Amino acid sequence: VVASGQDVGADQDASTTIETVVEPTAIVFELDGILVDTVTSRIQAWQRAFSEIGIIADRDHLAVLIGADGKRVVDGVATLVGHHIIGDVSEEIDRRAAEIFDELNTDPEPLPGAVALLTALTWSRFPWAIVTSRMGPNVSVSVDALGLPARPTIVDGSQAARPKPAPDLLLAAA
Repeated sequence: VVASGQDVGADQDASTTIETVVEPTAIVFELDGILVDTVTSRIQAWQRAFSEIGIIADRDHLAVLIGADGKRVVDGVATLVGHHIIGDVSEEIDRRAAEIFDELNTDPEPLPGAVALLTALTWSRFPWAIVTSRMGPNVSVSVDALGLPARPTIVDGSQAARPKPAPDLLLAAA
């Protein structure tokens, strides 16, 4: 996602060409799966959380849902296996998956090129930020894995009124 000073979400004319695209004024990066490889740990955490309540969660189905809000993941898996999970139970599964993820996400690896790009942006003073639907302390391990020269601006799930796929995190970062 690139912030350009234009109205985010504004419709662009179908005749837009590279020559008419506005130069970006900032860049926003998603943390998981874009900057840091946490997908395997995330899938394993969800599988364990679901297995604790007797639901077998398919790895391929979970892979498609990674990056979505936790309640959306719970609803998607539950619907697929024919369960109806409501309110507090959904939140408990989401919370448990986050706990398990924290146990598993002890040594995440930056994805190729991420550190070099972010370091170059930092040294050039080009504005950029990280967004993640995760919240608070469990973000630090993944951000620290990037080994950046300075702590980046981070917009986490606590700063958005609505979870992904709503654009609230991106708008908060812009």
